[in-house]
Amino acid sequence: MSTRTPYAAEMYARAEVWVPSILAREPGVTSADKAYAYLRDAGYVVPRSAVREVWKETVRGQDYIAIANRLESEDRVPESWMTPTEWDYSHRYNYVVEISGTNDITGLPETRHVTVTSDTLITIGEAEGDAANAAFNYGFNIVGGDFAMSLSSVRVARGRTWST
Repeated sequence: MSTRTPYAAEMYARAEVWVPSILAREPGVTSADKAYAYLRDAGYVVPRSAVREVWKETVRGQDYIAIANRLESEDRVPESWMTPTEWDYSHRYNYVVEISGTNDITGLPETRHVTVTSDTLITIGEAEGDAANAAFNYGFNIVGGDFAMSLSSVRVARGRTWST
């Protein structure tokens, strides 16, 4: 169960949404303090402490994802490598898998992100398999040689307790 007050949890959740987006889209934002200044100047209300905590976890998560993508498909991403989240997801673990390649119908390059959820740790192969099935079920037409999958993010929800 989260130990944050409801207000602090909301502020942290806001930072969870905004900080990774700023990190990905604004090349001039290279630190937590610059991200905080960017948010403040844009009119977004979030405490500096939440921005710093989420910045640290986001950068750490990117480092671990790079390592996790080098693991074998039978391996599991350790929970300690996962980015914690305040969001009250319906399942404890959330694997976001990036699937890319050339669309067989249009001939254009495509990238999709598919979320796979689980109440228990699953292998990387299981996450990628579930993501590929979901993508194909929704009309993602890539079966050629340039088909590629990788983990984009892995989160562990800490907003409530689960029974597993």
